[in-house]
Amino acid sequence: MKFNVFPRKHETAKQNEIPESYEPNWDSTKVVPFAGEAKSFNVEEESINPSLFSYQEDKILRALYWQDPRHFGMLNNIPDEEYNHILNNIKKGVYDESYYNDMFRSLPTLEDAEKTKSIRKLYEGAVKTLHEKAETYAQIYSERIDELLQKNEIDGDPFPIGDEKHVLTTETLVNAGLAPHYETNIDGISFNFSKCFKVQGRDACLAYVETPDGKVKTRAYYRSNSAGLWRYCPDYGYNSGHSIWFGKGYNEEALTLPPELQKRLNTISEMDKAQPEGRRMADLCFFGTAKFYQDKIAHDRAKTFGELRGDYYEETDKKCSFEFAGSAEEKTPPEELDYSREITPDYHQEILSYKSNSKTYGNFTTRVYPSHDGSLLYSLCETEIDGERQAWIGNVETSAPVGSTGCRTKWGYNGDLSTPLYEYADQTSGYGEWENHKDSYVSMWKNYLSKVPLIKRYIEETGENPEK
Repeated sequence: MKFNVFPRKHETAKQNEIPESYEPNWDSTKVVPFAGEAKSFNVEEESINPSLFSYQEDKILRALYWQDPRHFGMLNNIPDEEYNHILNNIKKGVYDESYYNDMFRSLPTLEDAEKTKSIRKLYEGAVKTLHEKAETYAQIYSERIDELLQKNEIDGDPFPIGDEKHVLTTETLVNAGLAPHYETNIDGISFNFSKCFKVQGRDACLAYVETPDGKVKTRAYYRSNSAGLWRYCPDYGYNSGHSIWFGKGYNEEALTLPPELQKRLNTISEMDKAQPEGRRMADLCFFGTAKFYQDKIAHDRAKTFGELRGDYYEETDKKCSFEFAGSAEEKTPPEELDYSREITPDYHQEILSYKSNSKTYGNFTTRVYPSHDGSLLYSLCETEIDGERQAWIGNVETSAPVGSTGCRTKWGYNGDLSTPLYEYADQTSGYGEWENHKDSYVSMWKNYLSKVPLIKRYIEETGENPEK
């Protein structure tokens, strides 16, 4: 079967799209390159990958790219107003690598060294961001899309709707607007993401995952409303009220995606969304990739006897690699959630940070830190409520390789250490701040999280909220 799926083409540059403060000198017949695509851009081509940026950013990029590079060879003669305008646009995210390279190859010895230093510092940050975006979010050419779709396998169970069961097909995904759209590589595995969409009130995304052996399988990811992080969905079933429950795998922590994929999915979730026609179509496209169990009892029985099905249960260790205090019956007192220095986070060695937006928390920031002995990775999530920094530990994980499901092959039990800022009402163990709730979630900050030693140290050692 031939899938006729093509990314949209670029429009050619139009001078009336340029901010009034610019007077660009360009050839308007050329196709305009976009950030994240500088490495492969060819002005002779009539079509290149779609834009990764907003319309406003595109306009800025069109103007800046096509200006005469020699203009930047005279930085010491640029009026301060124009110089500041250039700096501001670089800060806004104008990340064309080839343009900046041309700029610095043309730089003479400048009398105004401070201006050169300032521009170069911003340039280095811009190129770093470009490389990250280019590697992470390169949108896929039609030939690559067709290749992935031809090889794609869907090994989920038929999705029950009433008395009927519907089998998910690759063609159904294409017709729903969920073909592969963004590509990134981690641990030798190619993750080709669809656009994001909504399923059961959660942000969701599919990935056509290509492993080193050339196989392609569709995986389904969703953002947890309580934790605010993305997880893999290996299986599902129905509650007594006919609502759908998401399978928890060996444990929720074992389904939480690593920071690299978290960051990528958060960026994709801010881009154009897909809109499958109808709620049931969205459910089919998502849950049709996973295994079905009639109810939680059937799932737990299969778990007890080692009969859970799917690649996740073959790739992921059944037993956890480490374990923190916690139980399903009663939360551990927050003051007791303290551990030896070696396995606690080193807040002076930030590895990664990214911003997110979720239904429960709105905008929040996640920072990733290694433990002092380097054996663990901590994801600290933070937001500001009524002028106060409030944080929670989104996940603690190993640095084991990532499997074809996107999950690490080894995992750890976080226990009560990963209590979310807003917890399910029936899981608060009396620590919930009932006057501060969102839907069925209750705030755990005042009576619990603010008293956890690792979180107290995070607030003290990391200073002001980076969002301020």
